[in-house]
Amino acid sequence: MNRKNLQLLLGTSICCVLMLELLLRCWPLTLLWNNFQIVEMDQGMFSNPSIPQKQNKVPLVKTDPVLGYMRNLEHSSFNELGIYGKNILPVRDDNSFRILLLGDSVSDPIGGSSNPPSGYPFLLEEILNRRGGKKIVVMNASVVGYNTMQEVEYFKRYGIWSAPDLVLLAYVNNDMWPPVSQIDLKKGRNEAWQMNSKPVPGLYDLGPANDFLLEHLISLRVLFLELWKFQSLKGKLYRNRIELYYPDKAANLKSLEEIIGICRSNRIKFAIIHFPVLADFADYEKIRPEFEYHRILRNLTTELKVPYLDLLDRIRNLPERELVKPEDYKTQPEAPTHLSPAGHAVVAAEISDFLCQEKLVP
Repeated sequence: MNRKNLQLLLGTSICCVLMLELLLRCWPLTLLWNNFQIVEMDQGMFSNPSIPQKQNKVPLVKTDPVLGYMRNLEHSSFNELGIYGKNILPVRDDNSFRILLLGDSVSDPIGGSSNPPSGYPFLLEEILNRRGGKKIVVMNASVVGYNTMQEVEYFKRYGIWSAPDLVLLAYVNNDMWPPVSQIDLKKGRNEAWQMNSKPVPGLYDLGPANDFLLEHLISLRVLFLELWKFQSLKGKLYRNRIELYYPDKAANLKSLEEIIGICRSNRIKFAIIHFPVLADFADYEKIRPEFEYHRILRNLTTELKVPYLDLLDRIRNLPERELVKPEDYKTQPEAPTHLSPAGHAVVAAEISDFLCQEKLVP
């Protein structure tokens, strides 16, 4: 490569970086899930056409300094505690049994795959109420992209005031990921981690970088975060060091222990429903590195004597393709997690049987 071509390549690269920097500064962004989305998210991003929306298009979520983002309590689809549906008074009713569901996109009724009326939370309520007796109310407080730490923090601030009789935590293996939605793009590497005032896990593993540039160039921070995700997900570390793939394992388990303690001190029943990756059922233990977390949760719940349903045990003999939401094969073909309507029906029946067997519902 001659000097002229080298100069042209260098100049083009600098121009591309500057254009990306300008775009990021003019278009306020925050990290949600694995991609960037607008901070004040548009109504249509999570809306379900079957749900009536307010005419003034109130956003479904809003930013929050601790949770990163949360339900917009002014939206007509949620009550004052961020629970989907009509208002739930914070008083236990002797004639009903209240189940509070905490989860992510697998359980979210608007942004995820649990849209009414075919989502498993709605089907679960129907199945349980067919038995007669005390009315069962499933209060769905699931939010797309939440991990366990965010779900527990939400429960402490809002969910506990719904006076639940039972808390169901819908656990997905990526819940051990740090809540990347809380990475502040206005700060550098040393202050990027909002939840515990820690740096973004894994950034230092990518080698030295100029902290001044990291602090002042959004595009450089985006590049480093993407490299970190690529190294963790696609590199050999994914197979050989699973603790790096899930860098917040200890904090995640600590959050589980915390919510279990809160529920016990308030005489609230608690159970964990573990949703597996919907692939490789035949050789899940050998192929899927996520199986390690099935083992970890099973040991934790056994030690703490917490009811635990591992759905892998219940659905692994069923055809995978019938359980998976078709879109997942396009967006996350290696690790599909979202259920099809048929999958929701199967899961609702399994959870209902589990709750009855464990005598968690009247």
